[in-house]
Amino acid sequence: MTAGAASRQIDTWRHMAHHGATSAPPVSTSERAPMAVRRLHPDQPASFAFTPENLEWVKATIAKYPPGKQASAVIPVLWRAQEQNDGWLSEPAISLIAEMLGMAKIRVLEVATFYTMFQLSPVGKKAHVQVCGTTPCMLRGAEAIREVCERKIHPEPHHVSADGNFSWEEVECLGCCTNAPRPCSAPR
Repeated sequence: MTAGAASRQIDTWRHMAHHGATSAPPVSTSERAPMAVRRLHPDQPASFAFTPENLEWVKATIAKYPPGKQASAVIPVLWRAQEQNDGWLSEPAISLIAEMLGMAKIRVLEVATFYTMFQLSPVGKKAHVQVCGTTPCMLRGAEAIREVCERKIHPEPHHVSADGNFSWEEVECLGCCTNAPRPCSAPR
C-alpha cells in the first residue's frame, strides 16, 4: 500500500468512526499515515536576536572558517540559536543566521528541516521525546512507545503537553537499531 493510499484509508476509517460506524478496522503500523513533513510553526515571534554572550560566541565560531566558507558554521550556529530560543528554531532566527553567514534563507531552512536535532516548533520545558519510526524499531515495539506519547503528551506529534513540560515526534533512524526500539529524550 502506498503512503497516499494508506493516508486515504485512514481518513475513510476516521470518517466512518466519526459517523458511528463500528466496523472500522484498527489502524496497524503499516497503514498509519507517514511521518509529517517538517515545517516551521505557524505562530512565529516578530524577531530574534542573539544575546551579547551568544553573539560573541557566534562571531568567534564563524571566524574559525576561512573566507568564503562561513556557511560551514550553519549547524553550530543553528544549535546555539535553538538553545537560546527555548529549544526550537523560529523563522526570524533562521533569517538572521542566513544573513550572518551570507547564505540564502532557503539553504539554512534546508539544514534546519533535514536534521531532526533542530526543532521547528515549541517543545516541552522538561523534555522532547523522539520515537524512531523505522522498521527495526517498529518490529520491536516502537508503536507502543508512540501510543504512550499520544496518550500522555498529545495525540499528535509536534505539540506540547497541556502542562507545557513535554513534547514528542516520530523521526527516522536514531542509529541504535541493535537496541530497538529506541526512543530519544532531550532533557531541557
